[in-house]
Amino acid sequence: MLDERRNTADSLQTRVHTLLDDAAEDDEWLAKSLKVIFGTVGNFESEDRRFGIV
Repeated sequence: MLDERRNTADSLQTRVHTLLDDAAEDDEWLAKSLKVIFGTVGNFESEDRRFGIV
């Protein structure tokens, strides 16, 4: 019974680590994307930010 609980705990730990790694990657992608969409205080990090054109 103890081995079964250890296996369950190990499996849960592996799943949690995978989820946290995925969340960290998504968070990093979102932070970079928001800079492109909204710009930053000092600059706009986009290839095409033309203002004043129709």
